[in-house]
Amino acid sequence: MSGDARDNQREYPRISIPLLVELKHPILGTHQTTAENISAGGLFVTLPAEARADSVKPQSRLKIRLLNASQIGPQATPTVEMVVMRAEAGGLGLKFANQTSQFLWESAERKRVELTVGKDYFQVHLSALVQRNQKLLLVEERGHWVFPSCYLQVGETWQSVMSELLTVGLGIPDCIAIGPIDIHNTNNPSLPATATLRVFYRYQANTSKLALAKDSEYRNFRWIDKARTLDDLTFANAEDRRVVEQQLAAWQQQSTGTGGSSE
Repeated sequence: MSGDARDNQREYPRISIPLLVELKHPILGTHQTTAENISAGGLFVTLPAEARADSVKPQSRLKIRLLNASQIGPQATPTVEMVVMRAEAGGLGLKFANQTSQFLWESAERKRVELTVGKDYFQVHLSALVQRNQKLLLVEERGHWVFPSCYLQVGETWQSVMSELLTVGLGIPDCIAIGPIDIHNTNNPSLPATATLRVFYRYQANTSKLALAKDSEYRNFRWIDKARTLDDLTFANAEDRRVVEQQLAAWQQQSTGTGGSSE
């Protein structure tokens, strides 16, 4: 039977998006590896030959922890229990042991919606630097501070995606797009498929008031205008902090050079 035919007969459809995970097993030890062919029922983890995955007995249990491969925004990294269904030289076929394991599947579902699925896919991540009166807007997500941001899906334009994020998601009307100001590439050597192109766009806001959508992933927001206030903030990634520091330093230099503040 062909691979396609087997996939069609599976109880759960597979998603061909690799995830970076940490595996812990009493015999195999701890390994950082990739999880593939993810479904609502389980997944397959690859292991090096020296790990002797084929020596693991079916029905034995192990722990899998989802890692934040993109290193862009805060991401839940749950540890879930898995049951070994089959063992072979290349890795292990695992089944979710309980409902808690559903978190891992939901992470895969999110990626399926946001990313282009394929053997080699590339993500484009858009961030909005919203400014008003030499202040920058930051939003809080999972206890970390980030720029308002989202992934660009195939067929969409950055203008339409960012407009919806700002007007619908944050409730900021009439933001003026100034243009891209920074481009950065992130790459995790452990999982090259998560390579991401980050593009930062500058926007001018006409108001400092926000109305976060009820289903927004952001819990709070703050306007930043002094570098010393950054010490009180935990950023989701170093890149966002760098961009904030550069912008505040540029405004400070501009103010010093002109003898006063300016837009």
